[in-house]
Amino acid sequence: MSELSFNERIVLSNLSKKWCWIARDASDKLFLFKNRPNKNPNNLEWDTDTDYVDFSCYGHLFKFINWKDKEPYKISLLLEEIII
Repeated sequence: MSELSFNERIVLSNLSKKWCWIARDASDKLFLFKNRPNKNPNNLEWDTDTDYVDFSCYGHLFKFINWKDKEPYKISLLLEEIII
């Protein structure tokens, strides 16, 4: 896991608690998910039976998140990281 920048921390801290997961697809689009999505390498995207939203307006942030990640990132765990 990567340490969040100040701006990334502010953005995630101000999200509705509805959004619990964050991930990118193979086209580098950033998404938020209500429930944990599953990676579908055949479609090059995340399969989901849950609500999701395109979060590409913040795509210039969260560069540590990419399609090669095996798992999506749980937002609450990202926010728990201690800043020294």
